[in-house]
Amino acid sequence: MNHNMKKAKRIAAFVVLSVMVIALGIPTVFSYAQSPAASDIEGHWASKEISAWIEQGLVKGYPDGTFKPDYNITRAEFAALVNRTFDFEEMAAISFSDVNQTDWYYEEMAKANKAGYLVGYKDGTVRPKAYVTRQEVAAVIARLKSLEEDADEAGSFADSASIPEWSKGFIGAAVKANYMKGYPDGNFRPAASITRAESVVALNNLLAVEIESISEQSIEVNASTKVSVKTVPADAMVSIQNSDDKVVRAVLNGTVIELKGLKEGKATITVTAEKEGLPNGITTFNVEVKKAIVLISGGGYIPQNNKPVITVVEPDGVNDGIITLTVGEEFVAPTVTASDVEDGDITDRIAKTGEDAVDTSEVGEYILTYNVKDSRNLAADERKVTVKVVEADINASANITVDVAEAMPMFKSITVNSSTVGTRFKVEGSALDKQFGELIVVNTSEDTIEVSILDEDENVLGTITVDVESDSTADYGFTAQIVEPVETA
Repeated sequence: MNHNMKKAKRIAAFVVLSVMVIALGIPTVFSYAQSPAASDIEGHWASKEISAWIEQGLVKGYPDGTFKPDYNITRAEFAALVNRTFDFEEMAAISFSDVNQTDWYYEEMAKANKAGYLVGYKDGTVRPKAYVTRQEVAAVIARLKSLEEDADEAGSFADSASIPEWSKGFIGAAVKANYMKGYPDGNFRPAASITRAESVVALNNLLAVEIESISEQSIEVNASTKVSVKTVPADAMVSIQNSDDKVVRAVLNGTVIELKGLKEGKATITVTAEKEGLPNGITTFNVEVKKAIVLISGGGYIPQNNKPVITVVEPDGVNDGIITLTVGEEFVAPTVTASDVEDGDITDRIAKTGEDAVDTSEVGEYILTYNVKDSRNLAADERKVTVKVVEADINASANITVDVAEAMPMFKSITVNSSTVGTRFKVEGSALDKQFGELIVVNTSEDTIEVSILDEDENVLGTITVDVESDSTADYGFTAQIVEPVETA
C-alpha cells in the first residue's frame, strides 16, 4: 500500500488510530480511548491543533487532565507518534547499541528506520531517550515529504550561523514548505529540544490537504490557458484568490483554473484546498502576462495586443472633433476609417451611432460615436465627433456690379461675394435666378445706386454703392427692391 493510499485510509478512519500517551520519560500505555480536553491549553498558541488532535484521538494528555504543551519529547516518543500518524507498520532489522528488544520503543525505532526518517549516529546508537531537537524534526519532515534541501532559506534566520551544515538544508526545506517556523525574535534555535505542542503542530501541518505544486505560468495578452489542481484527498474543496484581476482573469471550474491574460504584468494566484478535519492546504503560483507577438513573413514580429485605431477625417475647415453648421445647412458625415495591425482595414466593422439623428432645421447639438473591434475582440479607443447647429451669423459684406442699357437701364448681372459661410440673399423676379444663383434683385435708371442690406428685422447691416454702366445688349428688367436676407439651407 503506497503512502497516499495509507494516508487516505487514515483520514477516513481516525477512530481506529492508536493513541499514544506521551509522558515525561517512558510512556506507560498505548490506548484507543479518547481523551477529554486538557485543562492547561486554553490560551496557548497551539491550543487549536492540540484540541483537534485530542478530539480525534491522535494524542492523549496526562492522568491529571493536563497536556503539558511546553514539555519536551524524546526521540522514541516522537518516532512512535510519527509511526501512528502515518500508519508506518513495516519494521527493519536494527542493531543500535542502545536499543534492546525488550524496550517499549524497540518496534517504534525499527519502524522509523524502515520508513527512512530516523537513522542512527556514527557511534552505532540512536539515542531513543534523548530529547528530539528542532533541527532533527526538520530532518524528519524533509525525509517524510521528500523535500528538496534549501540551505539558503535557513540563512534568513538571525541565528543561521549556529545552524550546523548537516541540518541547514533540512531546516530551509521544512520552513519553505511552511511545515515549521522560526520564533518571533527571528531565531530558529536548531539545537533546542522541541516541545509537545511544537511536535503536534509540526505533524499536524504534515496532515494538511496536499496540493500538487503548480508551475509558474506565462501567457500572452488576450490568450488563455488552463491549470489543473490536484489534491490529496482528491475530494478536497478548492478555492482561489487572485492578487490582480486587472492583469489576469482567473476562473475556477471544479478543479481547473482558467486563466486569461488581460494586460502586461504579473499576478499571484493563491490556491486553497479544504477538507473537514484536516488543515487547509495552500499553494501559490505566479502568472506573467506578456505582450503578444506573431511571426510575420520575411522575419520579425508584430505586437499582437495593439488595439485597432479609428481615424476621423474631418471636413475642410473643421477641427478638434467639432463640426459647426448653421440652421438649414446640409450635414455631411465625416469620413471615418479603422485599421488594425493584424487585420488590416476594418472600416466595415465600425459601429456608428448618432449620424442619423442630426437635424439641421433647428439649433441643437449631436454626439456622433464610432467604435470597432478586431478579430481578437480588442476594442479601439472610442472616437466622438460633436455636431453643433447654430443660428446663422448674416454678414452683409459684398461687392455688387450692375450693368444696364443706356436708353433703358436694364439689369445685366449682379455678383455677391459674401465673407460669411452659409449666408445667402433671396432672389426674386427673373430667370437670372437660375443663371446667377444667389443674387440681390435691383432695378434703376441712375448711374449709381446705393443698396442697403437688411436683416430679418429690417435693420441696416451695411450699404453698398453700385456703379451702373450702359450695355445695349441687356434685356432683363427688374422691379427695384431690396429683399429680405435669409439663411442657407
